[in-house]
Formats: sequence, structure tokens, C-alpha cells
Amino acid sequence: MMPIMEFMQTMGPEAWAILGITLIIIEVFAPSSFLLWPGLSALTVSVGMLLYPLAWQDQFIVFAVLSVVITLVGRRFYNPQHIISDQPELNIVSSRYIGHIYTLAEDSNNGRGRVKIGDSLWLAEIEGEKNLTAGTPVQVVAQRDTVLKVKELEP
Repeated sequence: MMPIMEFMQTMGPEAWAILGITLIIIEVFAPSSFLLWPGLSALTVSVGMLLYPLAWQDQFIVFAVLSVVITLVGRRFYNPQHIISDQPELNIVSSRYIGHIYTLAEDSNNGRGRVKIGDSLWLAEIEGEKNLTAGTPVQVVAQRDTVLKVKELEP
């Protein structure tokens, strides 16, 4: 335990810079946008230490506070969910099936069955929870995750 305490007491700006760069490099290879913020905080502490030396306890307090603040601010502005796309369902394969007509691959039970699309079977929820027989034509009207919402086509 003593070597760790000695290291922490002698940490200078170069140690914080190494920590910050290391965290950012790890972030590059394991992209999660989580380690980026503490990495930037460590680099900020490093620059701050060059301007105004702090006791080691104060360094860790500043690092902790900066990590929280920079993470909150960074998540606010660097959030992939806020990206507006002209094709929001581009990679949602099941949304491409809406409006198409398919046949049930097996009898449905309690309004749930399977629809054969290409070489795959997709879970389907039938409107009105009807029990339909295999081979019944259905039209996809909506999708939720990997479940297709279908309605029976009237003959």
C-alpha cells in the first residue's frame, strides 16, 4: 500500500498526461465514449498542474469533479441518439417488410405465429389475436423490434 501512496503523492502533470492519453487510446480501441471523458479530465488536470501545482488530494478531487462534469456535458452533446437522419430505419430490416404480403408458415396460437420471409421465419402478432392456419395470406402493418404486426387479408 505504501508504494501506491508514494506514487500518488509524487504525481505530477506528466503522470496525469500519461493517464489521460492512455484512457483516450483505450477509448479508440474499445469505443464506448465512456473513457473519453475521464481521459479529457486527466489531461485537463495535467495542464492545470502546469499552471498551478496542487496537493495530491486536491488533484484527485479536481479529477473526480471534472470527470463528472465533463461526462455530463459530453454525453449531452456527444450522444449518437441525437443524430437526426433522413433514413431513421435504415438498418432496421423488419421495417422494410411493412405493407408487404406474406403467408403464415405455421398455425398461429393466441394471435402469435410465424411468417416465412425469404429463408427466415419471423415472429408475427396477428391483429385481433386471431388463430389462423398455415398458408393464410397476411399483410405486415407494423413492426416492433423483431416482431412483425400482421393482419389477415380478406379473400
